[in-house]
Amino acid sequence: MSSDTLAEVTSLLENVISLDKSIYGVVLCTKEGVPVASFALDDTMKAQFLSTISAALFWAGTTALSYLSESKATYFSIETPDDKIIAILQPNYHLVIILKAGKPETDIEPIIPQLQSIAVRIEILMSANELVPTETTLDKIVKAIPEIQQAMILTTEGLPVEAVGFENNIEIAALAGSIFANGLTFSQVTESVTITAEGIAILVNRIDQQRILIVSFRGSQALDSCKRVKNLLRKEDTS
Repeated sequence: MSSDTLAEVTSLLENVISLDKSIYGVVLCTKEGVPVASFALDDTMKAQFLSTISAALFWAGTTALSYLSESKATYFSIETPDDKIIAILQPNYHLVIILKAGKPETDIEPIIPQLQSIAVRIEILMSANELVPTETTLDKIVKAIPEIQQAMILTTEGLPVEAVGFENNIEIAALAGSIFANGLTFSQVTESVTITAEGIAILVNRIDQQRILIVSFRGSQALDSCKRVKNLLRKEDTS
């Protein structure tokens, strides 16, 4: 994200804070649950935690609505004894607002249209910024090993960041995150987990402290391809 775009997005997040005196934090995250920017009045707000909640509820809510209605969710709210969380849903980004609950002024529904307007403006800003071509980590990996047909980078919490070839990104990311986490049962520094069957191999490999890569290969050279990916990531880690 360019510095100019980040400044505009941060300004819009500050505008959210000013809409109601009970609002004390706001997070912009991708629909997959990756935090992009945040603004808070105190240091108790956890942007990654809120982003993860938003992604999980977005997936669950969308799945539930698909059984009940043809309508798409536009926002959801969570209430606890102490806080209330509102997530305004856009096609690619969520605007997650957290406010103090238990007081009359926490009735935030009257300003939902204003929040949706800000969320739309941010979505447009972010989409325009994405028009600038950049080579991502996944691009580099796929370019170095062209036989890759399915690959995903996800957070260690199990949320997708970049993906190619997979249809159900959130489900695959959760599965890969679970596989890797179980590998950590035996060591705090597990590098990779490889699953093989006849004609197929799946590799789940650490990239760094925050990210994991999952790739799948088919054919007689599947295991050799997994080894090439691991060697590439080791070189990247030491460069």
